[in-house]
Amino acid sequence: MKPTIRTDLESKQETLAISTLAYRLWHEQGRPPRRYMDFWIKATKQVMAAQKAVEDRRRAEKGSEPARVTPPEAPMVWTGE
Repeated sequence: MKPTIRTDLESKQETLAISTLAYRLWHEQGRPPRRYMDFWIKATKQVMAAQKAVEDRRRAEKGSEPARVTPPEAPMVWTGE
């Protein structure tokens, strides 16, 4: 797999996404003092996971990598027995 070259704009967008999510998580948890790094790390992991999912989906759509989609389970049918 070839390395991805990131632009300055992409880097700024990523930082903004992490910052926004970290703030939201911190606020939802009651704004605890001195825990900013906990929320920054959690937000970074979530943003990175979302980016990876998008990249994987794009690769799968291009056909360079088989899609890892699990087929849905067959619905249960009552036969009356």
